[in-house]
Amino acid sequence: MSRTASMTTAKRWIAVVATVSLVALGASTLGLLSLAVTETGNGADPAGAFQGDDLRLGDVAWSIDAPDLVRPIDQASRDALGSSWIRSQNALRRAAGGDLSGIGTWFVDGARRRALDRYEGVSAGSVRAPAAATYELTVEFVSLDGQIVVLEVRASRSDGRVDRSRAVMVTDAGAWRVRAITATGDV
Repeated sequence: MSRTASMTTAKRWIAVVATVSLVALGASTLGLLSLAVTETGNGADPAGAFQGDDLRLGDVAWSIDAPDLVRPIDQASRDALGSSWIRSQNALRRAAGGDLSGIGTWFVDGARRRALDRYEGVSAGSVRAPAAATYELTVEFVSLDGQIVVLEVRASRSDGRVDRSRAVMVTDAGAWRVRAITATGDV
């Protein structure tokens, strides 16, 4: 009988160890899944990117495109480009106040580095924010695959200035973002 009793006890211990192992495996799987969800949510902040006046699209007007484009720009792409341009400019205005959250969302490569260099470590109000503007955009170039667009930008500022620039916009992670901005002069 003692042999049967020791077999039953051993089976119970095996069952207990197996149950504890399965519970530990399930808990660590849930923990890793939770960590993965948390870490993937630490990128650009969409809630912070789409704030208040960012959603006004009436600030953009389109001029006639350059005559030698290799492909036309459809209305949906124009809407997305105009929206991204407005949001990038609003991100620069917020950055002058110390809020850099939109810079990483609406700028890439050299434009991101220059914007961060200009506004990082600045106390609110120490750098003059760009004046609000209405924008007239002209498409100067579209790549064959439609992933790169060069815009001529005419900004009529609320302080009365009118300035011109050229912007290179690229699609990155499904959205148009500013890759480079070059001032071409005041009008």
